[in-house]
Amino acid sequence: GLYFRQLLAGVDFAKSKNAKTVFQKQSFQFAKQMQNYVYLIGDRETQNAVVIDGCWDPIGINRIARLDGMKINGYVATHFHWDHVGGKVDYEPFKSMNVDLPGLKDFVMGSKRNREKKGGKPVRKAWINQLELKQTSKRTGVPESSLTPLIDRSVVDIGNRLRLTFRHTPGHSRGSMIILVSDRNDNDNKPLFMISGDTLFPGSCGRVDLPESNAERMYDSLMVVASFDDDLVVFPGHAYSGANTTIRKEKKSGLLGISRSQWMQGR
Repeated sequence: GLYFRQLLAGVDFAKSKNAKTVFQKQSFQFAKQMQNYVYLIGDRETQNAVVIDGCWDPIGINRIARLDGMKINGYVATHFHWDHVGGKVDYEPFKSMNVDLPGLKDFVMGSKRNREKKGGKPVRKAWINQLELKQTSKRTGVPESSLTPLIDRSVVDIGNRLRLTFRHTPGHSRGSMIILVSDRNDNDNKPLFMISGDTLFPGSCGRVDLPESNAERMYDSLMVVASFDDDLVVFPGHAYSGANTTIRKEKKSGLLGISRSQWMQGR
């Protein structure tokens, strides 16, 4: 009953051949370089799904869900960076163009026509860590009242069976979160897999040299990730070093097996 799609920017969506404007062509080319993963997760019985970090090409992402017989009725952001939520980008050529990158706003508020029809009311729910809610609103133009705040161990249920459990894993950003996907009909609520955003990649992790990053907090967050079962499959926010990994692999040859002193020396 689980619906799951891992979509790669520039390959599964945001494809240059489908660009209709100069902005789309440049942003789709950049999307391929950024190697962002977008996830669709849902309940096949109810056909309800959420999109995780849906950026770059909302129309293309929506099309994939629709062809799969699913309806996106919610948006989840692992953190507020522009390549995960869209909005204002402080990099060229987007800055000079003064055009917002499509993403969260398009999913939550709908098209301009829908916004006018709905009187500016959201058409979908959206969730993000409470620490980054204001920044996300400012970056994307989505009203704060249209964003639902998350804290450590928040739970979001989808359809009749699916459950998303959030763990706060700061380091890459103040509000970064990992997502544990489980079947809520399972009494043990054991995670089926993890979506790690930019907290953990196969063999590496998200940057800790950004203004809002913190290397020490990242290590603590990596140890939270390491606390889950060795067999748990982890799906990252970028395809820099692979499509997935496991806790066991990252303990053996990645960052989950190093000491704090090793981490701080090599950060």
